[in-house]
Amino acid sequence: MTQAPPPMSYAPQGAYAPAPRTNALAIVSLICGIVGCLIITPIIGIITGFIALAKSKAQGGKGLAIGG
Repeated sequence: MTQAPPPMSYAPQGAYAPAPRTNALAIVSLICGIVGCLIITPIIGIITGFIALAKSKAQGGKGLAIGG
């Protein structure tokens, strides 16, 4: 006679991992790139884009930084 396996548990085994946060400088770079009709916003977009690209390995947002 064989035994039946124990019933499966559908309860979560641990806390869910939070979603990775996007780099705020990448978002600033994208917004300044889109609003680039003023004189200072493209310069701010370029500077924050380079900083965001450097930090994109630890945080997300590489695509946003490139887009900005």
